[in-house]
Amino acid sequence: MASAASSVSAIPEVARDVIAGGVSTAAVSALLNPIDVLKTRRQIARSSRTALEEARLALQADGPWRGLWRPGLTASIARELLYSGCTKGFYPAARDAVAPADGPPTLAHRALAAA
Repeated sequence: MASAASSVSAIPEVARDVIAGGVSTAAVSALLNPIDVLKTRRQIARSSRTALEEARLALQADGPWRGLWRPGLTASIARELLYSGCTKGFYPAARDAVAPADGPPTLAHRALAAA
């Protein structure tokens, strides 16, 4: 039976970078989703209520899960897994591909890799 360390090392580094980048940003996005929900509710309603008032109303009407966390959560997680996973995961490979072989990458190389 293969150990966990050897099975992880069998995964290509770029794949590990994509997975790590996607999962880490998806976790942060899920944690901060209530803030995004409140911002979106205030934008749609064009309300003069404060964010705290909007949060209180959402909690009273739907509770914490349905009122603050659930709306948009699936879309946010999918976006972060795909978009952030790819941008963070492919960046080191792109940077190394455009960097000169005889020295460290310059700011221009890093910007090109991030584009």
